[in-house]
Amino acid sequence: MTSLLSPREDLEVSPTDVVVLLLWHLGDVLNSTALLPALAQRHNGAITFVTTRPCAPILENNPFVARVVVAKVDAPSKLTTGMWRALQEFPQKHLSRAGTVYNLHLPINLDHSPRHIVGCWAMALGLDIRDEDLRPEFYPIQRGNDPHDRERIVVVGAGGYGAEKRWPGDRWPSLMNFLRQDHPGVRILQLGTSNDPLIEGAEDSRGMTIEGSFHVLSRAAVCVTHDSFLAHLAPVARCPTVVIYGPTSPRHFRPLSPGPVFLTGGYRIPPRPRSLGHLSAWLLPNLCFPSVRRVRKYVERCLSERSLR
Repeated sequence: MTSLLSPREDLEVSPTDVVVLLLWHLGDVLNSTALLPALAQRHNGAITFVTTRPCAPILENNPFVARVVVAKVDAPSKLTTGMWRALQEFPQKHLSRAGTVYNLHLPINLDHSPRHIVGCWAMALGLDIRDEDLRPEFYPIQRGNDPHDRERIVVVGAGGYGAEKRWPGDRWPSLMNFLRQDHPGVRILQLGTSNDPLIEGAEDSRGMTIEGSFHVLSRAAVCVTHDSFLAHLAPVARCPTVVIYGPTSPRHFRPLSPGPVFLTGGYRIPPRPRSLGHLSAWLLPNLCFPSVRRVRKYVERCLSERSLR
């Protein structure tokens, strides 16, 4: 039996607490902030949010979060049946003292839902919010002028939960060659975690804090990234964003923030292939990814149309 915490370990909550439980991942926790205003209004007060240490900075300054409780749990590399069972039992085992618990670790079958995954959460919680009205927010501490404010910055990211989300082959080098040749004046920064593959030719800024990344994105000309946390943080920072999808669904996992977001690639793979196109994507996942030419088109647009910023 999978156990996330010691069976005797209770997290520090009280009968007056309204708790949202979402332990991982960064992008999911950021997107879940779109639900917090409605929950705070329902309960006439701010929410206690239970998550893991890497996700806590996303919530620390949120006006709808009264307190962040950190659970000492490592995000799994793969969600097994035992892990799902443990997630369903987590509130009873570790949050039994809380007044109300909203567990966002829901086993949702997205194959049959036209809604974004956060919209599915909203329905499960009884919140009447349309997908187009879901707006995640991040509230960083304000900073003064940055010495790089006058530079034109292109942010690139090669992260994503699982190697299957990464743009294959020589596509990143081809895009970097385009940027160097056609836009020699831009500064190219790679953001993300220190575990992300390094993109050759970019200035290595992996491992930067979430707040630091947000401030870079807030003044960048464009962000080009895999389906990852960066793909969700950049639009929240109002940065024009080009998201590279592979075998994941843009419909269910697209950025929710308004603004210029360009979705490239992606394929919604069913459990069993129902057509020749589905069969190709199922057998050859790389076919789901966009070409360099398609990504270049959107990057060029973001760099040339300054009104997008």
